[in-house]
Amino acid sequence: MKTQTAENFSLKTISGVECAWDRCEKRFTGEMPVGWANLLVWWSALPAPWRTIGEVASGSDCKRDAVLCPKHVAELETLLKDIGGALRKPLGSA
Repeated sequence: MKTQTAENFSLKTISGVECAWDRCEKRFTGEMPVGWANLLVWWSALPAPWRTIGEVASGSDCKRDAVLCPKHVAELETLLKDIGGALRKPLGSA
């Protein structure tokens, strides 16, 4: 029979930035390594190109401000539609 034990720990002992993918424990400290990606998800009635990333991330409409490790960047890409590039074209543009 398996038993579980609870251990006390300090948040100060946890360092670095962790991948946001559920059950992934990869992390880094310092500068973000090549291959990792920022993931910023927010709601806006209309695109607001004049807002900075800092304004978006600190706003109440920000749903997720996280990072993904290279493995999960690639996995996320397989789940998304191919839009022919990194940015979508605004409606009505050629």
